[in-house]
Amino acid sequence: MEAVLFDLDGVLIDTDAAVAALWRRAAESVGRDLSPEDMRTNVLGCSPERTIERVFGDCPEADRLRVLEEVRAGEPELGWEALPGGRNLVRALAAAGVPLALVTSASAARATAVTRGLGLTGHFAAMVTWEDAARGKPDPQPYMIAADRLGVPVGGCVVFEDSESGVQSAVAAGATCVAVSVRGYRSELSALGAAHVITSLDHVRPTSAGPHAELCLLADPHG
Repeated sequence: MEAVLFDLDGVLIDTDAAVAALWRRAAESVGRDLSPEDMRTNVLGCSPERTIERVFGDCPEADRLRVLEEVRAGEPELGWEALPGGRNLVRALAAAGVPLALVTSASAARATAVTRGLGLTGHFAAMVTWEDAARGKPDPQPYMIAADRLGVPVGGCVVFEDSESGVQSAVAAGATCVAVSVRGYRSELSALGAAHVITSLDHVRPTSAGPHAELCLLADPHG
């Protein structure tokens, strides 16, 4: 393992309810409803542009732009709660000298604010946000950019992801993906290529130091 790459929403923090509410309000402004399937496969973990393309592709351009503007305007104010184990794992890996990156579909402003709120400022050597990748998750580009910025091969990276689009992105990039199943879609995440599926980052520990450190996945009582 040469580096560890973390998604943000659903891995380090819980924003599902806030993200869903934001997108539902934006969709309602143009007379559209979002189904649970839309939320699972085309909203949570996806870049806003991907959601617009997949869910609102048949809408007039003015409506698509309106939805995107509403989401971008509301995104910095999204509420969040820290998920178990995330802060401790990031701090332990950083202390062990493992290169870390944050790879998220959030904006740079929100990602920076959240890492500050988590007390993790300075722990990530690289950050890839929606502004950095021309093609967002599930495209592999975000994780390929992160590995390049860390100066490591993406095949030597371990990725922690929670969404279907995020797992697809990590696997397509060639990284080893550990899925954090906070929503209960264990079989779906495994089918998409996640090497392991856990329910919390509380179940992960670094077992050695340096850029070639290893991770230990502890027994998951919900696994």
